[in-house]
Amino acid sequence: MIRLQSHFAPITVITSHNNALISGSADMTIRIWNPVKHGLQQDKNQHIISGHKGTVTCFLSYKDLLLSGSTDRNLIVWKGTKLICSK
Repeated sequence: MIRLQSHFAPITVITSHNNALISGSADMTIRIWNPVKHGLQQDKNQHIISGHKGTVTCFLSYKDLLLSGSTDRNLIVWKGTKLICSK
């Protein structure tokens, strides 16, 4: 068993995107995991992306886009390999 820990609240959703695992949590963050190395995909300062003001509840991965939904009633479109918020 491999245990990956990083969120500060329960994980509410998980998906795959661009060869990575993506987790969303009640801590309002999205985290990027490398399933091969069993750790965080990006460096310590860039594996966490945030933008929601509520629990992250769903994801949709489409090409280089990741869409995230939240209890804050917002949908955020993240783009690219480093998942930058697309306005």
